[in-house]
Amino acid sequence: MSTEQVPRGKPAPDIYLAVTSRLGRAPQRCAAVEDSANGLRSAAAAGLQVVAIPHPRYPPGPAALASARLVLTGLDGLTVQAISELAA
Repeated sequence: MSTEQVPRGKPAPDIYLAVTSRLGRAPQRCAAVEDSANGLRSAAAAGLQVVAIPHPRYPPGPAALASARLVLTGLDGLTVQAISELAA
């Protein structure tokens, strides 16, 4: 699914709400991994557990990063344990 298939693109929550609906899961039970300010805002507005892995060349600003429950420096930190702690 892509943002071209929903009425509004990021930072609107439409894409995440459409995907969680298609999965049959409540947004609060899902996680999103994002690297951009608009992606972080979109996932947070949809009610997902947000993981930020900021792009080193184009990092999101502090306000966007504040919407993340977890901020990692790279994909190597995206472990089962890290995701499990989001649900705790």
